[in-house]
Amino acid sequence: MRATALARRHEAGFTLTEALVALFVFGLLSS
Repeated sequence: MRATALARRHEAGFTLTEALVALFVFGLLSS
């Protein structure tokens, strides 16, 4: 019910956040 919708939203949000964090960390390491 709600759990499914929240899980999908959380999954999508986590994917975007993970990508941003990966880019941020990569930028720190390369600099």
